[in-house]
Amino acid sequence: MVKTIKQLADELGVSKQTIRYHIKSLPVKFTGKDSKNRITITSTGAKIIKEKVVKKTVHFTGNKPQQKNFLPVNKEEQESSLLKRLDLLEQTYHEQLASKD
Repeated sequence: MVKTIKQLADELGVSKQTIRYHIKSLPVKFTGKDSKNRITITSTGAKIIKEKVVKKTVHFTGNKPQQKNFLPVNKEEQESSLLKRLDLLEQTYHEQLASKD
């Protein structure tokens, strides 16, 4: 499957600039352009970049790359999720104040 720079960057949790940097080292046969003149990467090229990015991320951080946490799509679920986060932050804040005294 052919992917754009943005799609691959989102999938790997890195910036588009990081993907562009790694594209420079790919052979031309693994890249191309779509009808909108966006740079595309073949599935083989994406695998090569993914191996490089994951290896560097694990090497520097010692952890696997993290997925971005997106809010739920449903508005009610978003509100519920945000309220839970707010309650957790408030609880943590009060615990920190209590332990400080």
